[in-house]
Amino acid sequence: TYTFYRRLKTAIDVVDSAFGQGFLPSSTVVLSGEPGTGKTTFLLQILESLSIRKYKVGYVSGEECMELLKVNCDRIGVKNIMACNETNIDIILKQIPEFDAVVIDSLQSLNSRNDQSTENEKYCVEQICAAAKAHQTTVFIITHITKSGKMKGSTLLPHSVDVVCNLKRHEDFDELEDKTVTLNITKNRFGPTLIKELNFTARGYDWTTVKDIPAESTVAPKSQRIKQETSTIKQLAESLRDGKFSIDEVSKEISNKPRAYYVLNKLTKDGILEKVAKSGTSKMHYQFKSKK
Repeated sequence: TYTFYRRLKTAIDVVDSAFGQGFLPSSTVVLSGEPGTGKTTFLLQILESLSIRKYKVGYVSGEECMELLKVNCDRIGVKNIMACNETNIDIILKQIPEFDAVVIDSLQSLNSRNDQSTENEKYCVEQICAAAKAHQTTVFIITHITKSGKMKGSTLLPHSVDVVCNLKRHEDFDELEDKTVTLNITKNRFGPTLIKELNFTARGYDWTTVKDIPAESTVAPKSQRIKQETSTIKQLAESLRDGKFSIDEVSKEISNKPRAYYVLNKLTKDGILEKVAKSGTSKMHYQFKSKK
């Protein structure tokens, strides 16, 4: 019972609240997602925040060499984690007792005394879960997904771990400078299940711009969303004396800066908007093209 209330807190409000006021010691968390969604970045930032709060943390990489991992850490400002390249599960298990939190990247990179892939997966998952509970270490496991978007491997992994979450790219991901990624926690034995929109920048996840998405909500078709947003932007333009508006003004109206970038770029490409200079400011502005 005591362990349940002794959560590992990152001091990142959105992360701690999303996972149940922090991470439970002895719990296992699996994180999946397609390439480019920032799984490594997401967990590196979490480990860094835990490390700043004096937790001992480690990152075990079977995917990237230490040189590449360091480049990633330098880019996002991660300075205080211990990391190594290792894929032998038995060696990793011996290190788990030394840490408060460990990331294993990834499940598919692990090998053991078992030659068959299904037996290897079963052994690795069972041993990781047992070690986490025995030593009260929070273990994060990164796993790959299939082309159809499902978690790779058998159903053993999601059934065995305590928390299952996924990072998914927003539909307009490739169009944006700052990427919108959806965090979906579908299983959580010690906290809520929920969906949140995160802002994934070149410097890592921006925890200050997070949008809650009700689990029961549905997304309108693209064409309908564009019409609604165009109408909102028109109302904004009509409220301004010169009809010129900035990306910041639009993002306030539709409550999503990455989406504002996408909509303004699309409307400009479609010839509905044009980019203009506004006197007294260096920021680029937009206005509706006048009908001839």
